[in-house]
Amino acid sequence: TRNLSTVLQGTPWQYSEIGSFFGHAHVSADAEEYLAQYFKKPCIEYLVKLRLFRLTSYLVYRYDEVLKMTHKRSALCPEGKRFQEVLGVGMEDLSLMQELDVSYIQLCVLQSMQRTGMSPDKELLLWCDKYRIDRLRDISMPLKYMTPHKLVRYATEQFEANKLPEGAFYYRGAGFSSISQMLGDYRDYLFMCEGQGYDMKNPFVLFPKDMQTAHDRVMKLSDSKKAKIYNKQIVDQYAENTMRYGFKRDGLMIVAPKSARDITREGQSLHHCVGNYIERMATQECVILFLRKEDAPIKSFCTIEVSDGRIQQARANMNADPPPDAEKFLEKWRKQVL
Repeated sequence: TRNLSTVLQGTPWQYSEIGSFFGHAHVSADAEEYLAQYFKKPCIEYLVKLRLFRLTSYLVYRYDEVLKMTHKRSALCPEGKRFQEVLGVGMEDLSLMQELDVSYIQLCVLQSMQRTGMSPDKELLLWCDKYRIDRLRDISMPLKYMTPHKLVRYATEQFEANKLPEGAFYYRGAGFSSISQMLGDYRDYLFMCEGQGYDMKNPFVLFPKDMQTAHDRVMKLSDSKKAKIYNKQIVDQYAENTMRYGFKRDGLMIVAPKSARDITREGQSLHHCVGNYIERMATQECVILFLRKEDAPIKSFCTIEVSDGRIQQARANMNADPPPDAEKFLEKWRKQVL
């Protein structure tokens, strides 16, 4: 890279920071692709100057492919003009991001933490990167009752002790094929303990010696008992969800369900499957919200699923997309509230 500044002087790439990127990123990759992507995503220069080399590499070499495969909103916004618009986090997180040279997975977790008011934790972010945990909902339930350090230690011990051999066939009780799978069972276990009134300060409840066995034990309830627990959790979430997500503008409003029955009625009124989301809502895997007209606050209009602070889907009658006025409202709500 010694003569790049001379070679690129006067070309469209003189500020591309390609020399700095390849001098620090320690990757073997196609330089032509970097130069081509620089035209499409000028923020590449900005990310390199911030010394965020792994995010730069993701933006150049993986961003388009992942977006094409998943069709989901990315945690990175190449069209952004400012730090927060591009990265979705505040400048107060920059020093930690530079120290870790954060990956895309760590950025996803950082964004979710900021949206939910959690403080970033270095050990937790390193652990999430190692085990490819990019969804805050996998860890937010246990973090209600323990420190990040205790969660990392316990979850790692349980996973390593019950990890399936590579290529082994998974079935219930055989072990865990991923730490995300283990965390999903752990979240369900803690949720059911909470719903049955267990002492959530007791370490024997929080950290069972064999989590898989403990999970299966607390899950052996009748459907009617589970339904009561699910309903209680949704009732208990109502005040917080109203405070966190409530919004009114242009004759429309966001309201939270007060009970499991509200969600069932919503699905029946709009002829879609939101009733199947009661368990996920109760276990805080997602949040179900209702979009209403202010002059008809009880009448079903549109249903929204939020997960990790992002709109995952919004559905009107018969699973149709929301009308244009609702789409505009949801975009304002996303920017100002989410």
